[in-house]
Amino acid sequence: MLLIRNRLAATVAVSVVGVVAGVIAVAGPLNPPAGAVSSTYKTLTEVEPRIAINSTNTPGNASATYRITQPGSYYLTGNVSGQSGKSGISIESGNVTLDLCGFSIIGVSGSIDGITMPAFAESVVIRNGIVSAWGRHGVRTLIDVGRVEGITVTRNGGWGIDNQSQPTFSTHLSHCEAFGNGAIVASTGGIRVGESALVTDSLARGNTGHGFATAGGYVRFVGCASMDCTADGFNSTGIETSLTNCTVGYAAVVAVRLGDRGSLVDCTISQPSGSGVILGSLARMAGCNVRSVGAAITALDDGVFIECSVTSSVGVGVSARDGNHFSNCRVSGCLGDGFNVRFGNHFEGCQARSNQGDGIESSSGGHILNCQLDGNGSGATVGANIRITGDACRIEGNSLIGADFGIQTTSGGNVIVRNSSRNSANSYGGISAGNDVGPIGSAATATSP
Repeated sequence: MLLIRNRLAATVAVSVVGVVAGVIAVAGPLNPPAGAVSSTYKTLTEVEPRIAINSTNTPGNASATYRITQPGSYYLTGNVSGQSGKSGISIESGNVTLDLCGFSIIGVSGSIDGITMPAFAESVVIRNGIVSAWGRHGVRTLIDVGRVEGITVTRNGGWGIDNQSQPTFSTHLSHCEAFGNGAIVASTGGIRVGESALVTDSLARGNTGHGFATAGGYVRFVGCASMDCTADGFNSTGIETSLTNCTVGYAAVVAVRLGDRGSLVDCTISQPSGSGVILGSLARMAGCNVRSVGAAITALDDGVFIECSVTSSVGVGVSARDGNHFSNCRVSGCLGDGFNVRFGNHFEGCQARSNQGDGIESSSGGHILNCQLDGNGSGATVGANIRITGDACRIEGNSLIGADFGIQTTSGGNVIVRNSSRNSANSYGGISAGNDVGPIGSAATATSP
């Protein structure tokens, strides 16, 4: 037994020595290589391959505290304080990235712009910081093909951000917030962008003037909101501006004002005063809700309106000129007419309910098909669910309930068939001579549909 134990101990010892020897072999030689020992540190430029904004790297002049005159990536190492009669940082080159690194550029009385550009330049990016209290504009840039992202602009005298691009170029502004700007410089406000810009996920709040505005056409706003501004929430007189998933929560003048071929998709507008939406010709509006405004929707010619809702307007719900198409739209609780249109407008599957004026008032050449109109004309004057003031209209397949008149016309030459009208003082008594009218009778009579 003793012999076995001694052999086992010897075997374990040999195994341990083998393991140690293996470890030593993996470690390699202990002697350092020949020659002088060199340093392995990295320079600050290698660790942070950018240029700090300071008086050495970016010296200023009589018009700006700091100037960026060469392409490169620049960053702040602390807050920048403004000087009277000067802008904060002037970008005078293209191919520049300016990262505020979360720091602030703070103006003083008599200062000019927080960040400025004296001339157009391509490929400029400004991001991640705060620009506040400048005498004129917070960020005033002339960027072509660049970005402004993650910038908060507060209490600047002019525009919070004024980013005007040249035609055929584009700038992307994202995740920016403009609060309390525009109190000193007239006709400014929160954020203004130039032609062909894209603005995403940004907020304009409490600005004196417009929340958002454009200096050209072909601008897209996606996921933006304008709140409590003293002029328009969104103002764009250029062509083909679009708003998608945007919100206006009070604008003192007009919530959304767009030029020709403007569009609104899935937007919500709610404000206690002012007008709701003013559109040019060839507009498109789909899936939008407009609540508690003056004149809710005003459009010119040849627009398309799909599944939009208007409630509680203090004026007319929808006012349009010629050749517009309304599909599955709803207007209720307005102090004026639900829909008031001129020539050649087409309604299908729409609803007008409990409006104090007429449900739908149309001039010549219109189609009103398969609509539901209930309890309109509840104001002091005589109202109708459908009122036709011209000729060459087709009124067909509508369900009419209540109102002083179910259908009222002022001239002949219209086709009125397959409608049902109940509980009106004059269901069909307002139809004038000279119209083609389908059989009218009581239920269960031989001629009743």
